[in-house]
Amino acid sequence: ICGAREWDLAYKGPIRDGAFGNLLQQAEVGRCVGCGVERLAEEYCLSDAAYATPEYRQKLKQGLQSGDYLKMHNPLQVHTLRVSKPLLKHDAIVADIGCGGGILSESVAKAGASVVGIDTSTELVQIARHHAALKNLEIRYESNSVSDLAQKESGKYDVVLCMDLVEHVDDIYELLS
Repeated sequence: ICGAREWDLAYKGPIRDGAFGNLLQQAEVGRCVGCGVERLAEEYCLSDAAYATPEYRQKLKQGLQSGDYLKMHNPLQVHTLRVSKPLLKHDAIVADIGCGGGILSESVAKAGASVVGIDTSTELVQIARHHAALKNLEIRYESNSVSDLAQKESGKYDVVLCMDLVEHVDDIYELLS
């Protein structure tokens, strides 16, 4: 996050592979020497492709509806969604980076903001578009990278949201720059 690229070993030992995953007997967590943020070492993370498989969704017992997401996620995440609504101006222009299936984008649009959701997964963007259409929500979804959006529309957004994404990103420094 801070730009430093040096990591110390913060933990080595057993760790759960996600909330619904298996127990890994040996894993490593690194700590950034610059800012102290901790992160699971890359070699122990699932590949990006693994998250898009039907088997992964089945493992989570998670569908694609908003209610499915809210039932399965950490209460702190649900609380974050609920308390964020009053912070948005009614006419705010919001970018939802890594929008996935559009759960956060929909919540923000219902609060009255103008929303652009971007994700590098074309499949997830299609799902988000379909779901927004079913709910008659006007949300602009794009299959794009955050760096491309930043170049095209720099300074346009009042609020930039990024929820449940950083753990899936190969280069966090590119995402945040």
